[in-house]
Amino acid sequence: IYEPTLKDDEFAKTKVIKDLDEFKRISDVIVANRQADELLDVAEKVYTRDVYSRDYPKAKVALGIGTTYTT
Repeated sequence: IYEPTLKDDEFAKTKVIKDLDEFKRISDVIVANRQADELLDVAEKVYTRDVYSRDYPKAKVALGIGTTYTT
């Protein structure tokens, strides 16, 4: 679990990671409520219900969602 504000080192018998870079490095899969710019470098690991990245325009562009091309 990644939770930088939790004071405990464990939650529900699961280790709590407070450093995002460490969390991304050790995780095989990241389940998130929303896509976030901080997760763009590990987008292939992220599973989210935010399939259109509505809340994060930078993520939308980086992931090629909603991109329009003109000639």
